Amino acid sequence: MDPNGSLLITWFLDTNQLIEDRHTFLAERLIQQPADLAKVCCSKLGNLSILKLLNCRSNLKARDLILRTIFGNDLFEGEYMDENQSVSCDVLKRILVDNSSNGATFVYKILSIPTVDGDLKRKLHFKIKFKETFQIKI
Repeated sequence: MDPNGSLLITWFLDTNQLIEDRHTFLAERLIQQPADLAKVCCSKLGNLSILKLLNCRSNLKARDLILRTIFGNDLFEGEYMDENQSVSCDVLKRILVDNSSNGATFVYKILSIPTVDGDLKRKLHFKIKFKETFQIKI
C-alpha cells in the first residue's frame, strides 16, 4: 500500500466531519475487496488505519465488519466454536503468510484491542490457532 494512501485514510478518520458515520463508511469500502484489505493489514502504515477502525469505541459496526472479513462471517454466530465447523478465512491466511512480519504483528495487535471482549477474543484465538495455522504450509 502506498504510504500516501495510508496518510489519507488517517486524515479521513481523524479530521473529516462531512461524513457522520465515517468509520462504517470506510470499513464498507475496505471489505469490498478482501485481497486489498489483506494488503492494507500487512502494510506497516496501512494496518494502523485498520487498527484505528477496530479501536473506535463509538462505532462497533465498523469493527465488526472488519473482523468478519478477516476472521470469517461466522465469527459472531453462536456461543462456542466447534473444531469441525467450516470456516473460510482467506484474508487471515493472507495476513499470516505475509513475507514481512507486519501481518503477524497486526493479528497480535487485534488480540490486544480493548474493544474486543473475552468471548470474542477466545473465538479469535480459536480461528487463528486451530483453523488457520495448521492449514498454512510453512
